[in-house]
Amino acid sequence: MKRTYQRSPILTFSDLTIEQQAIAIEQLGDEHADISSYILWNEEPLPLSNFMHVGKGLFHGAYSLSAFSAYLIRINRTNESAIVAYVHW
Repeated sequence: MKRTYQRSPILTFSDLTIEQQAIAIEQLGDEHADISSYILWNEEPLPLSNFMHVGKGLFHGAYSLSAFSAYLIRINRTNESAIVAYVHW
């Protein structure tokens, strides 16, 4: 298993650049993109609504891309930033 980590602030739709907003609208649609919060992975926005809550362990949420890869997230105590890990087998 390989992991890559990044730290990201938790952003609102209005905090994103125009290019990032276009990606967010493509992912969620017009009606949901502006009400979601986001983290960045290599400058690409990932909606927090795509993460499923993980009950126990080091990480707070998981966003599965396939059977062999996923994003994991750990949100800090102030809910202002997160550590994002990309995991693949």
